[in-house]
Amino acid sequence: MFEKLKQLTLKKVGKNYMLVEVADNEVNMTNVYSMNSTAAWLWEHLDTSEQQIADIADKMCSEYEVDRETALTDITSQLQQWKEMGLIK
Repeated sequence: MFEKLKQLTLKKVGKNYMLVEVADNEVNMTNVYSMNSTAAWLWEHLDTSEQQIADIADKMCSEYEVDRETALTDITSQLQQWKEMGLIK
């Protein structure tokens, strides 16, 4: 199970996405994390009942043209990066 930091909000800016910190209805632009649409899709799916990596990978395969092995590898790698960056627990 993964838990996103509550103060982080995903914002769409043009074709790109950014994670920004929001506190007391104010956006802190000190730490901004940009991501592509696939990473944003993954970020949003961490809020669903599909909390297991395998479940998220299955959903990704149905939405994107990607095989399950690649999806599992990419998701695991991205989650590890986010964990190291302190964006998820």
